[in-house]
Amino acid sequence: MSRLGSDQEPERNRPRYGINTYSFTQTLGARDCLKQLADLGYRRFEIMLIPGHFWASLDGDAGRREIESLVVKDSLQILTLNQPNLDVNLSSVVPEMRQHSCRVIASAIELAASWNAKGVVINPGKCNPVFPPPMKTLTDCFRRSLEVLVPIARKARVELIVKNHPLSYLYRASDLRLFFDEFGWDQVGIGYDFANGHFGGEEPEAVLQLRDHLPFMYAADTSLDVFSHAQIGTGTVPFAKDRDNASRRESVSANDLGNRGRKRAARDRRQRRASRQPSVADQLRCQDAASCRGQTMPSRSAAPVSS
Repeated sequence: MSRLGSDQEPERNRPRYGINTYSFTQTLGARDCLKQLADLGYRRFEIMLIPGHFWASLDGDAGRREIESLVVKDSLQILTLNQPNLDVNLSSVVPEMRQHSCRVIASAIELAASWNAKGVVINPGKCNPVFPPPMKTLTDCFRRSLEVLVPIARKARVELIVKNHPLSYLYRASDLRLFFDEFGWDQVGIGYDFANGHFGGEEPEAVLQLRDHLPFMYAADTSLDVFSHAQIGTGTVPFAKDRDNASRRESVSANDLGNRGRKRAARDRRQRRASRQPSVADQLRCQDAASCRGQTMPSRSAAPVSS
């Protein structure tokens, strides 16, 4: 994962790279993984939230404190927490599944804030190919989940980083741009993964459609036959083109994460309801039942995302 700039740019906009702990999720816990990489000189990380690597309810307060202590001792920075699409679905047509998914993501947001991480990586969700809902239904369900999560992320000062995952129904750069241009970019950014884009059939130039909302980019390799995140050079991702496109985007420093689009964010906040937000479960029930203790949830039409 990286933020890209040029040698002519000031220090705060210089290229910054971090290591995603994906390669260690099956062999090391997150604390031991960070320690091993820190001993090699690395300082910036994205931690995968995977049971066995790190999972808040399993590792408990002791596990949190061990990582917090290591971060302080070795001057490390946790950039983001990656909440992969494990048993969660923010676009589920089943209200209870969305409630569960929002609770899982909300827990990750709280953890990110406690570790001073800047973002939580999320997936738009998926659909059942045997019972495929209309695209408008899926995007409306995703919108409902975001309307619960965005206020939580804003309060925690954590950004939601949406990945372009090819196994999701919403992964192409143009579709992500259309959806969030309609929904709003307050507290939201895109983490563009070149391996994901390549496997999904996108040309490298697609990333440029997201250049104004692109705090992170991810470099890994894959073939078109077998989806993977492998060592660069072992697949067919055209990294020469990806490098050129990355150098053409505007650089965003780590300190700028969450500060982009201040005017847009201020406008969106003025339009949001000033009243206290109900709980995650109450909000989702409210969206489906159209009322919640006398409150009427704000409505927003689903984005015109192409299938």
